[in-house]
Amino acid sequence: MTRKEQIEQAATESCQHLPEFKIYFEMGAEWADKNPHWISVEDELPEHNEEDNGLISYPTVLVCLYDGFRTEDYYDDISGEWRDYDGDVEYWMPMPQPPRKEVNNEKDNVQ
Repeated sequence: MTRKEQIEQAATESCQHLPEFKIYFEMGAEWADKNPHWISVEDELPEHNEEDNGLISYPTVLVCLYDGFRTEDYYDDISGEWRDYDGDVEYWMPMPQPPRKEVNNEKDNVQ
């Protein structure tokens, strides 16, 4: 099921008594997907990706440690450990998209 289908299904179920609010539910979910937010490690942990060639990659994420320090790390969901800050990570979030700059009147990725 695609993310769009998940949102539509959740909106239909949540707004069954007020169907006119379904569009606002969908808009809020789409906004949340585009605007990363901190996720408690008690609620959810990052998952690895399996590449087409069978290799496993662990996405680098931003982490917030127990003392408020913020940095990047990755979580090995197979071993159940963070690479650098195991035991100290309280929150994480996906890495945001890099900034974009204007180049010759066109938007271009900065990389």
